[in-house]
Amino acid sequence: MGNLPTANSFRPWAAVRLAICLVAVAGCPRTEPPAELKAGAPTAQVAAAEPEPDAAAPLPDAGPLVVAPPAEPPGPAPLTLTVKALSRDQERPLVRGGDNDGLPIDLKLSLELPPLKDFRVRLFDDSDKAVPSGDRSEATSESVRYLLTPAEPLTPGSRYALLVDGLSEDLPKDSAGRSYQLVRIELKTAGEKPKAAGSKPAKAKKASKKP
Repeated sequence: MGNLPTANSFRPWAAVRLAICLVAVAGCPRTEPPAELKAGAPTAQVAAAEPEPDAAAPLPDAGPLVVAPPAEPPGPAPLTLTVKALSRDQERPLVRGGDNDGLPIDLKLSLELPPLKDFRVRLFDDSDKAVPSGDRSEATSESVRYLLTPAEPLTPGSRYALLVDGLSEDLPKDSAGRSYQLVRIELKTAGEKPKAAGSKPAKAKKASKKP
């Protein structure tokens, strides 16, 4: 019977095998786990995909369409003016809606207006007829000075009306095209109104004779 190998005969071979295994392990590349799987690393969150809107879904009803009406243009502006009645011995301002009675029959009317471009000034009698007059105006960039002189003295005790309105249109306008309200000023001359021509004086009643 041959000799069996003893325990000491296996030691060199075991050492060689162990060395080979260590070299094999050292030569293999080390595989690192993904960063998201490392201890302490935040877990990646995957955003859920939003569902696409359904093109066939009906839109919500917004109600009836309301269209705002166009803005109305501003109305005519008040016309600020100064009017004076001039005569040989006095100068008297006239007031709109005020007491303008007792004026002299030989008056002239002086007006100071805004810088109007389209306007006219007229004087009417109590029959609504225009009084003939000679007029003169002086315009500047800030105002218009107007002087109306009746061709003949006015009638005593009579009512007249001074009117400021537009020349080509109803309302006066300035150079920018802005409209102003017309102005009407009532006035009355001093004295007693003469009687109409052709009227016969009333006949005095005869005293009845007593029997």
